Amino acid sequence: MGNSDTVFIIPPFQRNYSWDETQCNELFDDILDSVKKKRSHYIGNIVYFVGENNRAGFNEYILIDGQQRITSILLLLCAIRSKLPKEEVKRLEKKFLINEDEKDDKYRVKLKQTENDYRIFEKIISNGEFSSDERDNKLFKNYNYFLDRIADFDENTTINIFNAIADLDIVDLNLQIEKDLEAVQKIFEKINSTGKELSEADLIRNYLLISNNSNTQNDLYNNYWVKIEELYQNNDDISDFAKHYLITKRCIWVEEKKMYSTFRLYFDNSDMTKEMILSEILRYSQYYN
Repeated sequence: MGNSDTVFIIPPFQRNYSWDETQCNELFDDILDSVKKKRSHYIGNIVYFVGENNRAGFNEYILIDGQQRITSILLLLCAIRSKLPKEEVKRLEKKFLINEDEKDDKYRVKLKQTENDYRIFEKIISNGEFSSDERDNKLFKNYNYFLDRIADFDENTTINIFNAIADLDIVDLNLQIEKDLEAVQKIFEKINSTGKELSEADLIRNYLLISNNSNTQNDLYNNYWVKIEELYQNNDDISDFAKHYLITKRCIWVEEKKMYSTFRLYFDNSDMTKEMILSEILRYSQYYN
C-alpha cells in the first residue's frame, strides 16, 4: 500500500466493515507493545489478486482476506494525523491514504470500501463533517476510539506508533489467478483469519455476487443486495431469512450448520442465474420482513 499509484479494492461480495472496539483495542495494544519492545508486530495474512484495471504505472489489487485489519489500521493512521507535525502528516497521507496525482475519484483513496462504507470512509480520510446517522457507523466509532487512545500521547510517542505501523509484518499472498472464480470462492470460504467468523449471510453474499466482471458485481450488489440488507437489522437476520427461504424452496428442514453448503448445492444444480436468485430473494425478503 505504501507504493505510489496503488489501490486495494474491497469487492462487493465481501461483507461490510464489522470490527468493534474489542478487535480495535487488541490491535492497538499489540502495536503499542511492539513500540515498547522495539520490534515489529505480525498482523496475519493479506490475500489478494491483481485486478483487471491494472495499467502502466498503476496497480489495482482485489482484497480477499485482510480487509478488516487494513481498514482498522488506516482508521488508526487517520487518528494519528491529529498528533503529528505537518511534514509527517503529508508523508502519512501520501504513503498510506491517498494517491495524490490520480484524477479518477475511484482510485484516489488507496483502500476502496464496499458501497455501504464508501462514503463515510472517504469522509474520515478527508477530515469531512459527519451526520448523526454516520456517527453511529462502526467506521466512525472505531476512528473515534483510536482518537481517544492517542489523546494523551506526546508527539514523539505518536511518531513511534506511526513508524511501528509502517513496519508491521504480514504474510503477503498474491493468488496469481486470472478469472478463476471457483478458486476465489473456495479460498474466501476456507480462509481462517484472526477476525470475525464469516456468517451464513456473508458466505451467501459471496456466492451470489462473485463474477468475472467487476461491473456485473456492482450491478448485482446495488440492484439487489443493498436493498436486501436495508430490510434487516444485521447479518444474523439475513441468515435466518436465508434458512427459511431455502426451506421454502426445498420443502425440507435445513440444519443450521449445513445451511450454506445446502444453499450452494441446491442452486448449483438449478437453472436459475445469480440475478434470478437475487431477484427472488429480494421479493421473498419483502414478504418475510
